[in-house]
Amino acid sequence: GKDAIERRDPVALGDVLALSWAANQRVHPSTTNEEVEEILAATRAHFRGVKLLGAGGGGYALFLSADRRQAEAVLRESEETYRSLFTNMLNSVAHCRMIYQNGVPEDYEYIAVNPAFERNTGLHDVVGKRVSEVIPRYCVDNQGLLAVFGRVAATGEPTHWEHYLSALDAWYSFAI
Repeated sequence: GKDAIERRDPVALGDVLALSWAANQRVHPSTTNEEVEEILAATRAHFRGVKLLGAGGGGYALFLSADRRQAEAVLRESEETYRSLFTNMLNSVAHCRMIYQNGVPEDYEYIAVNPAFERNTGLHDVVGKRVSEVIPRYCVDNQGLLAVFGRVAATGEPTHWEHYLSALDAWYSFAI
């Protein structure tokens, strides 16, 4: 790998990454799963090698391509596909950042929401705002929800439940 980097040879480095991935799977079969393999199978034609970064499945994939234009085209297509899915789906999606004080979930900030979120909740122009700004008393009246959201954000372990949100006078089914 070091020689390929020093020679600035992306093809050789990609081959090293591919061999490393195969060896890692033989030694530690739990480093992959069906979903990861589906993603890798769909991208192998476009990339020379891949390296999964981060432990426990909560990390990132680093793809190495010998052809920058091809990699950019694949990335654009992928972004367009997921943007269309995000925009056109019927279920509400809110991408949020948890805010902690002394390790306790205190609030969260909306990073992105899809159009269905606005339709289903009636909340508009929330991106960049804290939920406490959008729904006064939310954090005081829903500390249990904040605790669940904080636990999922900290552990990555998903959960699902239904909850009546009195501020919006509606029942919601959460899957996070």
